[in-house]
Amino acid sequence: ISTFRDYDTVIAEANRLPWGLAAYAWTGSARTAAAVSADLESGMVSINQAPLGFPEVPFGGIKASGHGSEGGSEAMEGWLVTKFTAENTVF
Repeated sequence: ISTFRDYDTVIAEANRLPWGLAAYAWTGSARTAAAVSADLESGMVSINQAPLGFPEVPFGGIKASGHGSEGGSEAMEGWLVTKFTAENTVF
């Protein structure tokens, strides 16, 4: 856990790491919360709370933490294949 006085420094420090599974931030500002969520290179971001994994939401990271998600409806997209078949039934 680290504290920072400068927003750009904290974002640069967090994004410097090769992992991007989850990030946590505490702030009293809705504007800062939205900016943190947008600026962090992480598959999941938790603002002002510790629990992050819920069955109904996607779980996954980016960078060295992997690509793609499991859980939630988004996880199913990787298993789906769309196929179109046209058949001439009159010969």
